[in-house]
Amino acid sequence: MKAAVLVAYNDEGVLMVRKACKDGYPWSCDLAFPGGGLKPGETVIEGAVREAKEEVCMDVNRLKIRSILPPERPLNAPDITVYPVLAEITPGASIRICSCEIDKIVIVPWDKICSFHLEPWIHPLRKIAVEGIVLEDELAVWGMSLRILKRVKNLICGNWD
Repeated sequence: MKAAVLVAYNDEGVLMVRKACKDGYPWSCDLAFPGGGLKPGETVIEGAVREAKEEVCMDVNRLKIRSILPPERPLNAPDITVYPVLAEITPGASIRICSCEIDKIVIVPWDKICSFHLEPWIHPLRKIAVEGIVLEDELAVWGMSLRILKRVKNLICGNWD
């Protein structure tokens, strides 16, 4: 299966969403990029933009597509190939939750991305310990999202130490 995520950024940081916390959903309570499975005949860019529009009501006219990053695979679903689409959000864009799949919108600030350290974090629903960029008690970037954010950091801020 192919999927796409929109890695959208502005001067403040990178847009992420928290997937709604519900039992049985493999990404419950996870910070992620807006995205999902591609529809038949849909390009990676079309899919990423459509998903962002569906999840955060992104105005596609406020995006400048910059590149498609190398694909990733979630460790808990290795049969899915995820294509990150890097896009700049131009000034004046409005973003809001418009899907029951999402319960929070987060802008991960550039200072957290460009100069951070990995910290241990306990997932609020699954109660597993992981390492990631901890934003607050209930929010951390980890797993595939962290790997994608690392690529963005390397492009924007320079190499990780």
